[in-house]
Amino acid sequence: MQTKTIDNEIALYLTFLDKDEKESILGVIKSFLKSKNKENDRVSIEQYNNELDEAVERIKNGVHLTQEEVENQSGKW
Repeated sequence: MQTKTIDNEIALYLTFLDKDEKESILGVIKSFLKSKNKENDRVSIEQYNNELDEAVERIKNGVHLTQEEVENQSGKW
């Protein structure tokens, strides 16, 4: 189906909906766009590598939790 035809059909069907139904449809459309934008929010390889370097540095400096510490903390959630 061509985009123009789809747009016209959507516009036609919208006229049959009440306010609450239109708000619901609007929410669905916004959620589609939000998830589409998140896909485009990928970090650059440089940022990814910098984050890895920072994490390695924290580990070298002893700023980390052991597996046992994580298990103990998660048991308190």
